[in-house]
Amino acid sequence: VIGSFTGHLWEHIDLMSYCTKNKKLLLCLGNTGPILYKNKIITLHDIAYIKFQDSFSKSFSKFYQFFIPLIIKSSKHIFTVSNFSKNEIASYYKINPNKISVIYNAVDQKFQKLKRKTSEKYILSLSNINKQKNLISLIKAFQRLNRNDIKLYIIGASNKNFNNYNLDDENIGHDNIVFLGGNLSDSQVIQYYSDAMFFAFPSLYEGFGIPPLEAQSCGTPVLLSNIPVFNEIYGDSALYCESLDIEDISKKLNLLIENQNLRSEIRKKGFKNLLKYSWNNSAKNILNTINSLDEK
Repeated sequence: VIGSFTGHLWEHIDLMSYCTKNKKLLLCLGNTGPILYKNKIITLHDIAYIKFQDSFSKSFSKFYQFFIPLIIKSSKHIFTVSNFSKNEIASYYKINPNKISVIYNAVDQKFQKLKRKTSEKYILSLSNINKQKNLISLIKAFQRLNRNDIKLYIIGASNKNFNNYNLDDENIGHDNIVFLGGNLSDSQVIQYYSDAMFFAFPSLYEGFGIPPLEAQSCGTPVLLSNIPVFNEIYGDSALYCESLDIEDISKKLNLLIENQNLRSEIRKKGFKNLLKYSWNNSAKNILNTINSLDEK
């Protein structure tokens, strides 16, 4: 516990002063770090603030657009969470890809399959209202099913978030669409994962995308948008849909609802996919990278 400032002032003044005095390598696991301190490694998860600027406040977007290039330039090395993000960062900022190492995300071990607590059949999604999450397309696709025996549960977003979107009232007020809000405990989220028929996550853009991995850890099949990063992280362990094709999303939703064998197959592949990702391995890869930098 050092310094007296908070937020970015703490980071750029107090933290930099401490690191300069003690001459320590600083590992920043968030997207920022003290600009003037050069003995540091930063983690840049993605460039969503460039690709989907309208998903962020103008001040946030401008802050990142101004400071990230400076932070990159003053860092010894960069960590990111997928090869997709590595290629985007290297291309956009025109830096040597060798300066970037991929350290994959993982999920906490507490995400495990729980005993089913409800007989209700539902599709689960976890999302905010940001454009890149593509929740609107999922809702429209679900409405096309026109089924009263299946519900759509949404963790994170609230129906109040849709005031500025051109949706008919029945699209968001339908009895079969349930907004669970964002104030759930991990244990509650794990239960919702465990009880779901499958998990739908048709995002337009992610650096990695952890929620589908959480779902797989809870034994839940996943439906994902057909974007490069999901193909990299999830391979054949998911069913894919075209993210902006409402009809295709709806068809894939219905396919998973009707085909229990397909759900079972995707579930098994999901457990196998989980073996590729662990926080222990990620920590070892971070340490190995740091040691290799010291040797240069």
